[in-house]
Order: sequence, then C-alpha cells, then structure tokens
Amino acid sequence: QPCSSYGYSTCTPGSTPTTGAATFAFTTSLPGIASGGLGRNASPKKNSRIFSVALFAANTQTKGTDGMIGSIQQANLVFNGSNNYTGQIQLAGVTPGSYFVKIKTDNSNWKLIPGVQTLTPGSTTTVSQVTLVTGDINNNNGLDVGDYSSMISCIKNSCDGNTKLLADLNDDGLVDEVDLNILYSGFSNRNGD
Repeated sequence: QPCSSYGYSTCTPGSTPTTGAATFAFTTSLPGIASGGLGRNASPKKNSRIFSVALFAANTQTKGTDGMIGSIQQANLVFNGSNNYTGQIQLAGVTPGSYFVKIKTDNSNWKLIPGVQTLTPGSTTTVSQVTLVTGDINNNNGLDVGDYSSMISCIKNSCDGNTKLLADLNDDGLVDEVDLNILYSGFSNRNGD
C-alpha cells in the first residue's frame, strides 16, 4: 500500500464528487507503456491505475514526505490508448492556496509536478504532464539493489504474485528483459522527489 509504506494510515479515494472541492487534472506517463518504440506496450493489462497524490506547502522543503499537508489522496487514472494515464482528483477540506504536488503509482518513485499549483475550491487546475520513474518494487522511493534482486527473481519465475505484478513495468503480463531494461534506465534517476 502506498500510504502505509510512508507512515500515513489514511488514504482517501479521490473519485467521490464533493461540492465546492478543488480538482487537479493529471496526465502521467509510465516508461514502457505507450504506443510505438521497441519494448513499449500500447495495451497494458491494467487500463486504469491508482495513483497517490500528496500536497506540500509551497514554502517548505519537499524532499520525501516530511511536511506533507493532510493525508495522501488517491486518484484513479485511465490509460488513454496511446501514451498517457489521465484523470482527476478532487480534494475536499484542503485550504485554498499554493502547493507543491507529488504523484506516484504502486511501483514508481514520488515525482514532483513542476511549478507551484494553486488550489481553488470549485475549480479544476490542470498540472504539467510528468513521466514517473518506475521500478521501485520494494516501495522505498528509490531504485536500488533490492529492486534489481526482485526483478531478477521474477525473471527466473521465483517471486510471489504481488512482486511479479510490481516488476512487470511495461504491464504486458510478463516479467522479462524488457522490464529489466526499463529498470536499468530508471537507475539514472534513481531517487524519488
């Protein structure tokens, strides 16, 4: 679970409409899940995914999850058939103002959305598109030897079902060298925001 892994016990689904709530609209891409290109999968097994979203005061340090405002919220984003996952999350009970926003999914690092985002009740803010760094199989907000070991175990068919789902980075139902190459490319930006 993304929330419990970072010490926060409350995860609130973002799909229930709330009158007067502020809304963020996201467009996010995942390496290996897109049309075109070697090893890319344009037909992911999970057409929709749960993404976690965290807010931080715009005047604070944003490394890790320290200084997070409220609980981690969750949004269901849907694959648009070519390159991206898109969707919205409504945030009720958050004070209007300026925030840093981070996003992640179950096998990625946290990614800071570029710029300061303004939260206004009753309106939708479209944030900049980001590409997440995937391969964080052990969910510690960084790519490391533990993720590599899990990947190799799954390629050798010696990992459990949940680990296999997390290691299938291009979401084609197989854990193979394509997923390992995605992990390798992630090592160039191994630490999450």
